[in-house]
Amino acid sequence: MRRYYTTPHFLPEDSEHARMDYIFIGYQQGAVMHQIDYISRLMWQAQIQGHKTWRLMPPPDCDHVCSTLSFRVDPGDIVLLDTRQWYHDTCIDAGEMSLTVSSEYG
Repeated sequence: MRRYYTTPHFLPEDSEHARMDYIFIGYQQGAVMHQIDYISRLMWQAQIQGHKTWRLMPPPDCDHVCSTLSFRVDPGDIVLLDTRQWYHDTCIDAGEMSLTVSSEYG
């Protein structure tokens, strides 16, 4: 799959990259609410098609001082996120299909 895209240029050259990549395809339903990922490294995700709004919620030990953060990604945007630390969910715009490529690094 990596022959179809290049790793984001801003990742450190000496960072280790996962052996597997992921493709996420969704349609107007969002993801599992308030999920934390059980992966071994940090995650990057490139939005290929469609628009998606991410919502990040702080972990319980920080929720009394940290606020929920929301942001929208458009085709061509790349998200770098530690999904092991932040509860998160996504919402795809009405009538759209979302296509993303994702991998771990660190």
